[in-house]
Amino acid sequence: MRVGGAMLVAWVLGAATASADDCRAIEDDADRLACYDRKATPEEKPVAPPPDVSDAGSEREARTQASPEQPEAARPGLLRRVLGGVKLPKAKPMNVVTRGKVVRVRELARGNFELELDNGEVWRENERELRTNYRVGDIVAVSSGMLGTFNLDNERSGQRTKARRVR
Repeated sequence: MRVGGAMLVAWVLGAATASADDCRAIEDDADRLACYDRKATPEEKPVAPPPDVSDAGSEREARTQASPEQPEAARPGLLRRVLGGVKLPKAKPMNVVTRGKVVRVRELARGNFELELDNGEVWRENERELRTNYRVGDIVAVSSGMLGTFNLDNERSGQRTKARRVR
């Protein structure tokens, strides 16, 4: 194993010195330096442009509508051009379990709230949140969270808390 690795290193170094010997024979300093630069930098192969994505027409329209003083990063469709046709995941819709109007608000001993909705369901906050406040008449949406939990979203205040269903 070690002998094979040593032979590989010797072969790579031998190839590098063999190509460097060609440059040593050049008399002019600038030409010799250019020769070494060519040997040191890898050849760049031309990259084929990415295939057109499905909304290529809208990208062309966006390019024509974008003003010249608008920076390239702010133009629409740049991410799709950079990624080269990679499909981006769409935004996952919120899984709303129930939605209703609050008809009764009760503050519990620990400071969390219990809400009764107009459809008869009762939901209780799992933890005390100081910034949440509920009023009768608020519209709340209960959506499924991770690992079987539920999120209680108050549309008036924009606050979200973890909740569980009481009945």
